[in-house]
Amino acid sequence: MSDSTDKSSQLIEIGKINLSDHSDLTLVPAEAPILIPFRDLREDAISLLDLPPDPCPDIFYPNTYVEPKCVICNSPWRLRVEHEYISQGQKANRVKTFFEKYFGAKLTWESVSTHMHFHCDLSKIQQDGQLYYQHREDDLSLYKYREDDLALIALTDQLYEIKGMTCKSADLKLKRSSAIANLTKQIQQIKKDRDNSGAMQNVNFFKVLMDIHDKLKHEEDKMIVRAKVKELREQLMNENK
Repeated sequence: MSDSTDKSSQLIEIGKINLSDHSDLTLVPAEAPILIPFRDLREDAISLLDLPPDPCPDIFYPNTYVEPKCVICNSPWRLRVEHEYISQGQKANRVKTFFEKYFGAKLTWESVSTHMHFHCDLSKIQQDGQLYYQHREDDLSLYKYREDDLALIALTDQLYEIKGMTCKSADLKLKRSSAIANLTKQIQQIKKDRDNSGAMQNVNFFKVLMDIHDKLKHEEDKMIVRAKVKELREQLMNENK
């Protein structure tokens, strides 16, 4: 009795099993996660992971059409599907993966593609102007206190564009000459106002800083200059209140 007990308590080492030697075995795959149909995804559904913010909260486009048989048109998550599609490079499979990952919801790429191509018009995407410029604050800071430079660049571009126009009739040639003369006067006036302003005031430190900014090579250094310009601007605004 003791011998059988000792044998049963011994550890038996099992070597690697070659499945080709056991063709009669049936392999059972691991269970895939159970997905719910996208049409059953409710507005108050709780995401499986922390849901990232809407990637396109400030864009607008025609999307009021509702196809009765479309699961996306009739879903409270319609906007999120469309915004993910836009932000993910218009790849339907990425939208499918997104909803599987965050909600365990089954959405076919065919449904996404059909909806995006036939139930809304992405050719007329618009962005809220104020939000657009808020997002470009760093770019715009390059020309704050250098508005005269920006105006000169814009007028010069117009001047070159008009000069490059081909005019066949005498009337068009006169109109082109008049437009060129008008732009030239505006450029001269901006330069004159800038020079007079510089002569009457002390050194424009903002312009000096931005000139230094333009000569720097590394983005980290440029960020330091932009931060200083922003700090000085806020300081002046607070002093003038």
